[in-house]
Amino acid sequence: MSVTALSALVGQYTVTPIAYADAPKIEVAETNKEKAQRLARKYSDEYGISYHALWATMTCENSTYDPSLQSYHVNKKGEREESYGVAQWHIPSGNRTEDGRVITKAMAQDMELSIKTMAWYFSEGKQTKWTCYRMLFSPKGE
Repeated sequence: MSVTALSALVGQYTVTPIAYADAPKIEVAETNKEKAQRLARKYSDEYGISYHALWATMTCENSTYDPSLQSYHVNKKGEREESYGVAQWHIPSGNRTEDGRVITKAMAQDMELSIKTMAWYFSEGKQTKWTCYRMLFSPKGE
């Protein structure tokens, strides 16, 4: 196509700039790690506890810097440890939510409920329930 023909073709169209406010909104999905961080901040604030201590404990318990991966541990017998979710709730252990419900495997795997309940435990002074909290923040890991 010649330059003249191309110019004639382009000249048929009018380009109208779109104001930024009128541009289509592109929603970017929150990653599981971002969601876990947001919820840890939310419930740290709500319960008046240290976000750093909560987040560090969650990441340590999950053996990763991304607690949303919900890893698990294998005991000395080579068996899977029965801990689930971002807070690594041991099932069955009788742990309860703030409203008194016994935590089930499904509840432990509910990210928001798991983090909220962990934050509540921290606010009640029960953070030493988590081995990683003791290793990270208690003298000599006690």
